Amino acid sequence: MQRLVNYLTISLIDAFANTPVRSLSGGQKQLVFLAQSFVSEPRLLLLDEPTSALDVRHQLVVMETVHRYCKKRNAVALYVIHDLMLASRFSDAVLFLHNGMAHAFDTPDAVLNSETIDPIYQIESLIEKNSRGLTTMTPIKPL
Repeated sequence: MQRLVNYLTISLIDAFANTPVRSLSGGQKQLVFLAQSFVSEPRLLLLDEPTSALDVRHQLVVMETVHRYCKKRNAVALYVIHDLMLASRFSDAVLFLHNGMAHAFDTPDAVLNSETIDPIYQIESLIEKNSRGLTTMTPIKPL
């Protein structure tokens, strides 16, 4: 039980830990389910769109929590995510799928570029490093 309390606090859901799940928002439910996944201390986390219903702050909370968990437990997280900036920031490797096939697989710095992204998403993009060294993407126009 102490492990659950620790992960509830880490995931910043302790404020609604005693609230029935049915009365939580979609984003709150995502945080609860993420915290539940930590209880058995798995070495592999499979996460499908873990940030999809969350505001920007809670997206960062989820990704930082998963990142810290993996470092602390020497675990691996495999996740599907459409936010390329979160993927670039919190991933050791990124796999782009296109038409059901692997299109690119490498470190974020190696694959998060216009040459990879533009044909997949059919856009023109501008990808840069900002003053903090973080990758940013600006979609310019659809192709």
